[in-house]
Amino acid sequence: MKKVFPFILLITVMALSCKKDDGNGGGNGAPYPTDNLTLEAKTNSFMLVPYAPGSQSSITSQILAKEFENKYGDLFTHLNMVAGVGHPFYSFTADSILKHFGNPPSFLLNGQVYTDFEVMQEAIELAELKKPVISVVHKVTENDTSWIVDAKIEFYKDTSSNRFTIETYMVLEVPGIVNGEIDLRFPIVTDVINQDDKRSFWTRDIPSLDSSEIVARVNDTYIHNNVVYKNFNKKNPFGTNLADINPLGGEFFTGDKYGTRYTPIRHFFRKPRLKSEEIPFKFEPHFITVVWYKDPFTGVELYVNSYSDKDGIEVED
Repeated sequence: MKKVFPFILLITVMALSCKKDDGNGGGNGAPYPTDNLTLEAKTNSFMLVPYAPGSQSSITSQILAKEFENKYGDLFTHLNMVAGVGHPFYSFTADSILKHFGNPPSFLLNGQVYTDFEVMQEAIELAELKKPVISVVHKVTENDTSWIVDAKIEFYKDTSSNRFTIETYMVLEVPGIVNGEIDLRFPIVTDVINQDDKRSFWTRDIPSLDSSEIVARVNDTYIHNNVVYKNFNKKNPFGTNLADINPLGGEFFTGDKYGTRYTPIRHFFRKPRLKSEEIPFKFEPHFITVVWYKDPFTGVELYVNSYSDKDGIEVED
């Protein structure tokens, strides 16, 4: 038996190697959700925002996010993190992440604090030009009981590390209205936001950065967008270690793709089944997937790349 075991192990490894596809399908049977997803060698910028929906001070970051998303499209996304216990938007996930970063008083762009608006734009544009270590994309499917997020990643550098993680965050788009007994109106901001007894709304048009478009229109209801509700991994707000997905552990090579039928990265979010689980206000769900890297010296999670499903959610037949 001692002579047979290494031979069996070799055959097993060879069989697994033969099953490894090119990242675009290659298997038999029904198509896998990520088969046709295209990965691009680019770094999207990501803004983490400590969001206080009851404070006028949050309006600056919200206008900035709208302007950046208008200008940079898929190259920019953000998470609004509400850590105020007792608020309807409070999220343990958001609270945990903000505490990890030392409860920053202002937003973090790609993990850095910026105070200069022009420098922030330069940082987003420079990030796009930088070749990433990892790119990420995902597809969201909705069925009767869940939203299912299938992510796919590609490596662009040979890397040995067990410090990369990937996580998907469920975020909500919520109108700033009085919803039954819950008042979700944004506070009045002179010449920007007003409110009546039903809703909060914009009092003037907010132009894009180049003034060619309007990113928020006068009299439109204010929307709390990208409000973090929860993440998939119940044990770690920064997600699952990529070394646990890779058959070779922490050894990654240029061109490696994960999130295929043989190395699935699937995050699912169950819809509320009981009245006690229901979200007590109107909302639209979206999902943002982020790749992180834990600094071996400081233990701080560093931003690597992200993807937001701005194209919508596919409903299963």
